Amino acid sequence: ENFNANLRRFSLLGDTHVIQKNSLTLTPADFSALPPFRLISVDGGHTHTLTLNDLLVACNLITEGGIIILDDFVNMDWLGVVSGAFEFIHAQKIIVPFLWLSNKLYFTTAESHGSYVSAIERIHEAICDNQATFLARARGIFPFPVCIVKCDEAKVKEACGLLSSPNKTLGMFTT
Repeated sequence: ENFNANLRRFSLLGDTHVIQKNSLTLTPADFSALPPFRLISVDGGHTHTLTLNDLLVACNLITEGGIIILDDFVNMDWLGVVSGAFEFIHAQKIIVPFLWLSNKLYFTTAESHGSYVSAIERIHEAICDNQATFLARARGIFPFPVCIVKCDEAKVKEACGLLSSPNKTLGMFTT
């Protein structure tokens, strides 16, 4: 009921397709009538299995250059998220992480990875209070360079144009 109220509040009723089911049972057919997604937020089950599954599903739905945001990446209450994320990262090379910001890990397609990392490196002074909050590229943690940023998440989203993107397809896996 709150979900539908928020859709009405933001005038999104006509643009929203709700698929209400356990994400372990999602198939490509569930999304066949929809275009590829530009942004997918994964904030669902916090177990290793559910995180890995949700990332694999998102991997098949994202458009070139799209972004997948994994919530609770470093939440000590949900260690299954980080273990599922690392299995996903090492199991495929199509979708790769480019940003670790606060409690979220951001992924994009391998072809767009360098563009996102370069963009963050160019804007980090505008979004971080000082040089110490921008930890450059993580080496040894991930198989790809990943920017680690410790600063206000809203500043990064605004700088990257993620706060409001009209006419973009958004996917969200939640429990």
